[in-house]
Amino acid sequence: MIVALTVLVGVASIATVITVIRSKDVVVALGTQQLSDSLELSISIERRIEHYRAYLLNGSQEFLTALAVDRQQFLAKSADLRAEVQDPRALRLLSEVSEAESVASACRRAVVGG
Repeated sequence: MIVALTVLVGVASIATVITVIRSKDVVVALGTQQLSDSLELSISIERRIEHYRAYLLNGSQEFLTALAVDRQQFLAKSADLRAEVQDPRALRLLSEVSEAESVASACRRAVVGG
């Protein structure tokens, strides 16, 4: 009886450890994806700044076109992040970034048109 109980407790412990490890792996994978998407969002913002400055320096239409592409990439990545993130604080920060992007785009249109 004691041996059977010991084996049962051992099996339950192993099952619990396996479940915890799988859960941890899911959390790590999700966190890694969110971090990667956040980095891509940051890069798209930097790219937009670069193209805007280049347009202001030389007035080339190619940089306005690049700005439009950059904005679409930003909006797509922002939507991806919004779908992944569940933390209310992170969602609030993402909303603030999106609002700032909208204001910046409006200001850019006021300066350069389009």
